[in-house]
Amino acid sequence: MALFAQLLYLLLLGVGFLALRRRIRQARFIKKHGCKEAPSLMGNTSFFGLDLRFLFLGCSNGGLETLPLERQFEVLGSTFRTQMAIRPVIRTMEPQNMQVVFSLDADSFGNRPLRHFSFSPLVGDGVMTLDGARHERARALIRPTFSKLHIENEEAYDVHVQKLINLLLTDGSTVDLQPLFERLDLDSSTEFIFGESVQSLDVSDSLASSHRFPAAFNVAQQGMGVRLRMLPFNFLHRDKKFWEACSTIRRFVAESVEKAMVRRQNANEETARSYILVDNVVQETSDNTEIQDTLMNVFLPGHDTIAILLSNIFFHLARNPRVWQKLRKQLLELPEITTGNLKRMDYLHHVINETLRVTPPVNNMTRIAVKDTALPLGGGPDGLAPVFVPKGTVIASSFYSVHHRKDIYGDDAEIWRPERWEELKLSTLAWKFIPFGGGVHVCPGQNLAMNRVAFTVARIVKVFDSIENRDPVAEFIPLYKLVTASQNGVKVSLHKANVS
Repeated sequence: MALFAQLLYLLLLGVGFLALRRRIRQARFIKKHGCKEAPSLMGNTSFFGLDLRFLFLGCSNGGLETLPLERQFEVLGSTFRTQMAIRPVIRTMEPQNMQVVFSLDADSFGNRPLRHFSFSPLVGDGVMTLDGARHERARALIRPTFSKLHIENEEAYDVHVQKLINLLLTDGSTVDLQPLFERLDLDSSTEFIFGESVQSLDVSDSLASSHRFPAAFNVAQQGMGVRLRMLPFNFLHRDKKFWEACSTIRRFVAESVEKAMVRRQNANEETARSYILVDNVVQETSDNTEIQDTLMNVFLPGHDTIAILLSNIFFHLARNPRVWQKLRKQLLELPEITTGNLKRMDYLHHVINETLRVTPPVNNMTRIAVKDTALPLGGGPDGLAPVFVPKGTVIASSFYSVHHRKDIYGDDAEIWRPERWEELKLSTLAWKFIPFGGGVHVCPGQNLAMNRVAFTVARIVKVFDSIENRDPVAEFIPLYKLVTASQNGVKVSLHKANVS
């Protein structure tokens, strides 16, 4: 018993010594860098700020997640401390802080500790869940496929767009575009990534089995969102349907990889499908698990982002018929719809950028400090001093909030107005307009996404001469998953142009 007491005493003494040494080290760091305290928002309850967690979850379920956050920024400034469950959190809408987190001091902030447990059942290890050298290795595997030559392969993509257009009602009936865009993106992305489309836009009964993939993906995506929001208690997550959905998708991916390997080994068949991701990756590695993880780490963020961006664009166009007519007039002047021609369509890109600004698919992005560090702004009464960031602190960067800053985008920053981009220049908006993130983890498929979105919008606007909103709710009500969609969908009526 005496020995146990002595060991316990030594253990407590050691823990105390380490804690004291850490406090001394942190104090020296704070003094050296001139750090000052940021404004603080803590919950009223004494149990780890769980009231704040429930506030955000409640607002999220009601489509109002950004509302309390915007009010907090108004009261506390562009950077403040808070707490969610047992984790200290710093929320910021300061561009300079985001640049430090995602680029200048990216080695001090990790991605894997926050995402891996939530995402790994579906995506494993890849660009979404890795840091450092392993992350760079994962990016290297997909880099060749996202070269300029490959991302402009519009012929294969146009097949899916034409299927979508053929499904659009032309008799004045109401149609919800959002699920159709999800199916378009699902078909095109499964072909681009896995080498074969699930053909969800095809109404043939013979393809019913392929429709299991989109159903399983929706279940898996919702499950990952739940696991992410449960941090740090997500180890308590239990959902049989989630695991079954992940297994269904991984089986599809495994079959796609096996077919790609057969194509590569069979000299009598075409193997150089350079625009197909799986065919490129199997040339870089023979590790089956690494190949599958690589594919899923591209599919997960890429699939919904394009579909939701398209949905949000048409949400705004339906409420702004003037913009539709202006855009259509310019598109009709083009000799043909090609990626090259569309790159010269400034107004089309103004429409896309304004949608990314007002209703970004990704509202918020988090990182966790893997060592003691600092943010350049947010401390002191004026918010201009550095802020100390202890190891283990979560940094929540609000892309939505910085995109709505009136000091950057004007007093009408809350309004969707594409013409503002006639004066704004992307070169002057570094870290003030970041719909695809930035730095070492910037979305590798952003050019592909922009090309496909522009191509789809141009095709539809050219075929239909008018669009009418059929949703009685005029405002955009967010639906928060891993990305942010319209809770009410995109209910419209389209009128097909007469072809002379």
